[in-house]
Amino acid sequence: MSTYRGGRWQGLRLKNFRRFEDTGSIHLAPITLLLGKNSSGKTSLLRSMLLGKQLVLSQGDNDVTLVGPEVDFGAYKEVVHAGELRRDVHLCFQLDNVPVRRRLTASARETVGPFADLFESADVNIGLHWNARAARTQLESITISDPWNEKANIFVKLERHGPHEFTLQSSFSPGRRVQQVLSLADLRLFPIDLSSRRSNDLRHISLGPEEYFIYSYMQELASVAQSLVHIGPLREVPDRAYRVDQIAAPGSTASVVEVLDRQKAAQARVAASLRSMGMARDVSLIPLAPGYVGIALTDSVTGRVDNLADVGFGVSQVLPILATLATAPPRSTVLIEQPELHLHPDAQGRLADELILLSRERNSSLIMESHSEHIMLRLQRRVAEGNLDPTDLAIYIVDDGLISKVRVDRYGRLDSESMPDGFFEEEWEDAVNLARAAAQAR
Repeated sequence: MSTYRGGRWQGLRLKNFRRFEDTGSIHLAPITLLLGKNSSGKTSLLRSMLLGKQLVLSQGDNDVTLVGPEVDFGAYKEVVHAGELRRDVHLCFQLDNVPVRRRLTASARETVGPFADLFESADVNIGLHWNARAARTQLESITISDPWNEKANIFVKLERHGPHEFTLQSSFSPGRRVQQVLSLADLRLFPIDLSSRRSNDLRHISLGPEEYFIYSYMQELASVAQSLVHIGPLREVPDRAYRVDQIAAPGSTASVVEVLDRQKAAQARVAASLRSMGMARDVSLIPLAPGYVGIALTDSVTGRVDNLADVGFGVSQVLPILATLATAPPRSTVLIEQPELHLHPDAQGRLADELILLSRERNSSLIMESHSEHIMLRLQRRVAEGNLDPTDLAIYIVDDGLISKVRVDRYGRLDSESMPDGFFEEEWEDAVNLARAAAQAR
């Protein structure tokens, strides 16, 4: 299992991205809940982070891959707001890097110099541009700035100046041109000779504070991107048999096999969650044929052992979530779409409790796109009971390109003034009509 102990995603802001002209700053809490109607833009928020991961971990030049292993946006016209190619798209992510700053040696601090504070928290703004002449998407700019110091706003900015040239600007030195392709992949080595990195002694590396900061921060940015885990909205229908040696995508049902086969502590934790949710007494693997196993569940009441393919569909939808969270690296960020899928209301509430516990145990952050009132109400209840700090819960309502943060007080109550008009109108209208119908019946 990964021993990643670096920074974490702390916030985001999108400009000219899909339905959003400007989202404004979105603070990400340990548990962040995105609510809204279908096609309101909730999924786009999650996918923007996956696009950021895809860009940061790419191995190419300044051509931007909108279709990749993490997310598929098709073409720039599908990404940019209102399909207007003249607009630049900006993905801005706020990163908390406190552990990284603590790891800086005295010599590293001296080398980084005035940029040391940016290792604690920074905004990373990735600008994308449509090159009409070349008919391609390109990386236009990268800005690393201090989110807490609006007056001084210490920053480093790299801006594309040509196919093989970019400008480097900072608050501490005049701008200069660098004869190099502006590429996130290349910046992870910028501009250090690989042979000189064999020693940790910075005296062997002749770099100024800007160069060393860019190199170090891009390495850290790649680590933060790697810590992002995605669980999609439709976990596949469970198979009766799985290969033991297969490589499965995180968050898939097949990935559960690896957890149950190789990580006994995680297996016990997943089983405990299933018991708490009243879905099974135990979960294990049963051999079916050489190299093939089945996922078996032990019934909570009868003790009968059944193949996952033969039990309720809701269990197969929640298992990947539990297995992923039980093995999430410390300080990772997990994106979950529709965690409530195929779960009855009581199980949805119990899942919310397990999400709280697993997030704490793994010191991970959860960002969930959901339609479940039961998950939201359970989280509110835990705040009121004092089991969840209101600052550890962020609720956002997404409505046709607009994002509203709903404040939660220490009693778990939602601030009605911070909610958009009409968001709960359907529920209120149904309640009124129900009372009217009941009165007429009497």
